[in-house]
Amino acid sequence: MTWQNCDTLQKGRACMESRMIFARRAIQNRLDQLRTTLGDESIQKLAGRLNTPGKDRLAAMWEVVTFHGLSKLGILRDELPLETGRKPDIHFKSNDLEITADVTTVSDDGLHEINPAQKLQELIYEQQVKLGLPDAGMKLDIDYREERSNRGVKTKLCLPPVKRLPELVRNEIVPKLKEQIDAGARVLHVPIKNETTSLRLIIDPSKPTFSTMSYASYTSPSIRDKNPLYEALKAKAKQLRKAPGIVGVIVGDSATGTLEDPMTGSIALTGRAIAEEFLRQHSSVDFVLLITVREEPHTCYQAHERKMWLEADLVPAKTGDIYAKLETLFRSMLDAFPIPVNMPINASHRAKESGFGWGYHGGFRMSGKRARFSAREILEVLAGQRTAEEINEQHKALHGSGHSISMPQWIDAQLRAGRLPSSMSIIKTDENENDDWIEFEFGPPDAAITPFR
Repeated sequence: MTWQNCDTLQKGRACMESRMIFARRAIQNRLDQLRTTLGDESIQKLAGRLNTPGKDRLAAMWEVVTFHGLSKLGILRDELPLETGRKPDIHFKSNDLEITADVTTVSDDGLHEINPAQKLQELIYEQQVKLGLPDAGMKLDIDYREERSNRGVKTKLCLPPVKRLPELVRNEIVPKLKEQIDAGARVLHVPIKNETTSLRLIIDPSKPTFSTMSYASYTSPSIRDKNPLYEALKAKAKQLRKAPGIVGVIVGDSATGTLEDPMTGSIALTGRAIAEEFLRQHSSVDFVLLITVREEPHTCYQAHERKMWLEADLVPAKTGDIYAKLETLFRSMLDAFPIPVNMPINASHRAKESGFGWGYHGGFRMSGKRARFSAREILEVLAGQRTAEEINEQHKALHGSGHSISMPQWIDAQLRAGRLPSSMSIIKTDENENDDWIEFEFGPPDAAITPFR
C-alpha cells in the first residue's frame, strides 16, 4: 500500500540551500533525542558519517530519521548481533510486533558512470571559458542506443567511457572550436559521430544567459532484477539471514529513477514491481518499505517554492493482519520525520560538498523603516568573512540589478538619512530552516549623526 505524508509540505523560503533532504537542525534534534536510546558511541558514529562529504551522508540521514521515528513507538536497538555475525541496523519490539530490518539507500551513481553526460558538459564548459567564450550559450544533444534482450531494454548514451572524455574534448571538440573561432564564425557547431560517440554541440555567444543539454533517460528500469534498487535489496538480504521477527528492508531515496513515477505510456517498472520481484526471489525477507520525496509539478508562472512531501510504499511478501499492523507502525514512524526541504537529486549533489549551505543569504523583507536579513550573513560581515561588495554582487545575481536594493545598500540609505536603529530583534525559525532573521527598525533622524536643525 502506498501513502503520502501530506503534512510534510515545504513552506516558502528565501534563498535557502539545504545540504541534505532534511534540514540540519532537524537532523541534529533527532540525534540529540536518540542519544539516550542508542548511546553516545552509536550517535558519534552517525554524526561522523553525517559530517563526512560523500554519498554515505544520505544513508546516515535516512538511518537517523528512521531510528528516531521508531524510537517513539517501541523498544529500539541498533546493530543487534545475529548468530551469523551480521549486525542489522534495526531491532524493534512493540506489544505486538518484532522487527529486524536494515536501512539502505539507492542512487543511480553507477548508471551515471556508464553514461557520463554531466561530466562531459563540465569538461566542455571548462574549455569554453578557457577559449574566451561566454560561460553560457551551450546546447549539447547526445544520442542513445537501445540494448535489447529477452529480459528487457537498456538505454545507453552514445558516449565513450568516462576516463576517455578528456581525450574526446581535447582532441576532437577543442580543435574544431578553435578553427571556427579563428575563422570568425558567430555560432560554433561541432557534430561528432563515430563508433563510440554521437553528439551535436552548438555554442552561440549571442545567447549567454543559459545552457542546455538533452539526452534520453537511462535511469528508468525495465528489467526487474537488474537495476540499482534490486541490487541494493539483494545486498541487504545476505545481511538479514536468520534474523528474528519480521524481516525487512527500509529504502530511502538517494536520487534514483527506480523510485520515480513512470511517465504515462512508459515501459519503465515501478519501485513496487521491483520490490515484489525481490521478495519473490528471497523468501527470507518479509517486507520492503520504499520512501521517497515528491514535488508538485513546475509551472512557468509559479512564484513560490514548490511543495514537497514524503511518499512511502509498503510492499509485503504476504497479506494478513500482521502487515496491517506494519502499515500502521510505519505511518506513525513517518509522522515523526522532518519535512523535506530538498529533492533527492539535489541533496545527492550537495551531500558531496563541505560547508553548511547558504541559509537565508540574499533573502530579505523590507517595509518602510523596518527590514530583516539573514542572521548568518550579518555575522559573517561583522566577522570580516564577507564584504558589502560581495553581498551586493550576490544580490544582483539573485534578483537582477533593477529589482531592489541589497542589505548593505538599505542600511547605507538609513545612515545617509541620519537614522540609527531604534530596535533590533532576532526572529527565530524552526528546525526545518537553516538560518534565523535579524530585524532592524530605524527611528527618525538622530542629532548624533545629523546637523542641528
